Order: sequence, then structure tokens, then C-alpha cells
Amino acid sequence: LGANVRISDNFSRFGHPNLPDHFRNAEVLNHNLADPAQCAEACHGIDTVLHMASRVGPSSYYVQHPYEVLSVNIKIDSNILQASVDAGVKSYFYPSSVFVYPARRQTNPNSPPLREEEATPAEPPVSYGWAKIIGEKLVQSAVDEVTGFRAAIGRLIGVYGPGQDTDPNRASIIPALTRRAVEHPTGGPFSIHGRGLETRSYCYISDVVDAIIASVEKLNDAPLLGPVNLGNEGRITIGDLAKQIIAVSGKEIQL
Repeated sequence: LGANVRISDNFSRFGHPNLPDHFRNAEVLNHNLADPAQCAEACHGIDTVLHMASRVGPSSYYVQHPYEVLSVNIKIDSNILQASVDAGVKSYFYPSSVFVYPARRQTNPNSPPLREEEATPAEPPVSYGWAKIIGEKLVQSAVDEVTGFRAAIGRLIGVYGPGQDTDPNRASIIPALTRRAVEHPTGGPFSIHGRGLETRSYCYISDVVDAIIASVEKLNDAPLLGPVNLGNEGRITIGDLAKQIIAVSGKEIQL
């Protein structure tokens, strides 16, 4: 879009900036966003902040590290938001998550689509969801209190695409199964947890990027947009997802 881009990351999941050619001129900062001073440096002189940093992983990661996920993400969210307010940032995008929705609404594979107003009363299934609920409230409160501050909140659902982390301990299911198929048969059995009847919704990364840009542009009309769901309305069972990845691999793999 012709913008000057600054990227701030600690590269804990990737050892170096994995940037496409059109970002080669971006300013890249190796930052720990749990440090308020480094957040201030990242936001200084910036018009629009897209705050995508978060401690994330598969569902098992959230179950195994509930305190780490909650404490680190609340700290990062608070630091970046405060730095953005202090720097006079005009537009702010906060990525929330499907994990904000009540656990009871996510137990039936054929449940009706989740609607934004169902996030309260809050009963998220993991601490990551609690962090995102608090993060949403922080952003909404800043819009209410800080003159000129505008923000959009999008609840991202099942985003996937090239370049995702394939670390077996941190990867989401699509890159995890893809890696398993590529390495088969040396990587052990091609298995999934449960019966494969659980359903998920997945949305390709370029569609989500378009939605984020549109959300920020919409802030010209209102100080707060959202929270809105950013995802695909369709759903697929985990079993069918695994079978599709096997088919793409062209290998004879037993699920």
C-alpha cells in the first residue's frame, strides 16, 4: 500500500525475519514486547499499529502452560497498547480469538455458528481466551478514554497459510499434519487425537489480511470497530482435514 513498515518481533518461533520480497525495505526490530521500553521504541512515530504478537500454540500448549500464556499475553497487550497511546497512534488493530467464546458453546461439532455477542458471560475454555477477553476490554477502554484513539478488534478463527511454524510442540493442526505427511513414514504413525469428528473453521491468510486492512480503513468512520469474527463460515471435521492432507501428499498413509 506504499506505507513505511516497521516490524517488531523477538523471533522466538523463527530464528530470523521470514519476509517476502516486498517487505525487504521494512525496518525490523528484534524486541521483547514484555519490556515497556522496547514497546515504546516500536511505536514511536507510527500512525497505525497492527498488534499481532502473542504467546500462541495448539490447544495442548494452552492446557500445559496456562499461567505463562495468561501472564505473558496480558503483559504484552498492556505494554503495546500503552505505548501506542503514548505515541499518539491514530489507528490500532487488536487480534482477538475464537477462544473467547464459552466452552459450553464449543463442545458440539454441529453447533450453530458463534455470534459475537455470545462471548459474555465469559467462560473461555483456556487461559488464552481469558487473556484475549481482557485484551479486548483494554482496547475498548482506551477508545472510551483517550481522545483521538481509534481501534478495531477482530476475532481470528483458524487462520492458515504459507510459512507457519511446524514445530511439533507449537504448531497448529494444519502445519503439524502437513509436516507429518511430508516426513511419513519416518516421522511415526499419522494419527490424530479423538475420533476425528470434531469440527473446525479455517480461513486463508490473505483473506484475513484483507479483512484487517478493511477494518483499519473503516476507523475513518467510527472510533471503534468490533469485536467482529474474522473467519470462514464453513466447517470441516478434523478427520476430513487429515484425509485432505493425505490426498495432497500423494502418499499411501493410514490414518
